[in-house]
Amino acid sequence: MRVRCRAGFGRLVSETRLKQGSLTIVAAGAENSDERLTLTQALRRALRLRCPYCGIGPLFRDLFRMHGRCGHCGTRLEREPGYFLGSAYINYGVTAGTTTISYVVLHFAFGWDNRRLVPLLVIFCVAFPLLFFRFARSLWLSLDCFFDPTGARDVMAASRSEGMEATAGEKNGKSSKSRG
Repeated sequence: MRVRCRAGFGRLVSETRLKQGSLTIVAAGAENSDERLTLTQALRRALRLRCPYCGIGPLFRDLFRMHGRCGHCGTRLEREPGYFLGSAYINYGVTAGTTTISYVVLHFAFGWDNRRLVPLLVIFCVAFPLLFFRFARSLWLSLDCFFDPTGARDVMAASRSEGMEATAGEKNGKSSKSRG
């Protein structure tokens, strides 16, 4: 049995399937809607800086600011404070690993001395995390969606109900500002 859910703004948010008594929610726009998000899909969406839930909406509005919601499926992208702390670990790990490997290869394989090598690596350690920031956040969000599908369903359901409440208020001629 299939049930399609729509958000208040008319876009398909998810497709719910009941199979042998188990509930599965598949993100709309999934490349293969018969299966849940695969690791390859999650990584591809992360590297393209796209919504991990639908794969279509962009995550960032400029270099450092994320959209609050996906422009396509409406899923809430900005989370509670501290949620993206894991992306800092990803950013640090990739920066430290790249710096270490670069130092070892350039120093021991090519014979570069430290006077020439250290300033270049210091510049790299300052510039690279700023450039990799968006990808680290995107990877964290996509990997969370892949490894915690229950949490991803909860986020999608909460986003859907928030979107429906906002639309219902707009239809009644009331906005959240005029209530209080």
